[in-house]
Amino acid sequence: MLLHFDETRRSLEPAAELLASGWTHVVDPTTDELRHLHIAGLPPKAVEHALDADEIARIDRDGATTLVVLRVPWHQSSSVELPFRTVSLGVLLSGDAVITVGRIETGVARMLARTVRLRTGRPLDFLLRLLNTVAEQFLAHVRAIDEVVSSIESRLGAALSNREVLELLRYQKGLVHFSTALESNRIMLERLAKDPHASLDEAERDLLEDVMVELRQATQQARVSADILSNLMDAFASIISNNLNVVMKFLTSLTFIMTGPMVIVSLYGMNVALPGQHHGFAFLAVTAGSVVVSAAVALLFWKRGWL
Repeated sequence: MLLHFDETRRSLEPAAELLASGWTHVVDPTTDELRHLHIAGLPPKAVEHALDADEIARIDRDGATTLVVLRVPWHQSSSVELPFRTVSLGVLLSGDAVITVGRIETGVARMLARTVRLRTGRPLDFLLRLLNTVAEQFLAHVRAIDEVVSSIESRLGAALSNREVLELLRYQKGLVHFSTALESNRIMLERLAKDPHASLDEAERDLLEDVMVELRQATQQARVSADILSNLMDAFASIISNNLNVVMKFLTSLTFIMTGPMVIVSLYGMNVALPGQHHGFAFLAVTAGSVVVSAAVALLFWKRGWL
């Protein structure tokens, strides 16, 4: 799908072909759309790298085209095995044209379209604003993970199975993906800042500093959340084990309490002569004796804290 940025509407609108200037967003392109990209002079290898969902963050140049690959966050349905992960987003800078290419629509481009203003002849300004939006998205997703973890935490006090711990593991994997992606984006941005080909003006250098701060904050937040989640999982594994021990202790105590009456009833259920079997109150006496034994055992367990 080819989408061209309409600055008057602040949105991405469908486009029939790649334009010579401005911002074009390409999502999971068809064969015909790929042909348009190649006809426009974009190197096929650069487009191929941009469409690789697992490509690492980096900068590469092929003739007059500069390829910048970013790692961006992607939130899927909470029912999947990995609700939060990262995918690559390629940014192709060619003259006055900026082309973002991705295999998966993550929503980052549409969010950027609501705020970005293109500066003619300054594609790096667009790239820095895109990186800033990506960092903000990472922070938003980390906060979303923290909220989900808090809701799971409220259920773990009475948990007896590993379901909640396995659910936490899915979000821990997402935070690991986030930390790795943010670190690679930060390294890529540092390379961009030192690149002699990148002629940044004063406004762009200020924006670069702001983006670096956002990336550091997002990286730190992701790491802190991952560490907290790791400690929570260890603690909750112990809680589940303790909950099971409490249940087993209760069942064992209940078994001992019921053992006395079972022994008495078993003895008086035998087909042999027993003391007082012909007495009129034999049944009541046996029942009362069973209740007294059970009560005595229960009282003993209660005083010792076993029940």
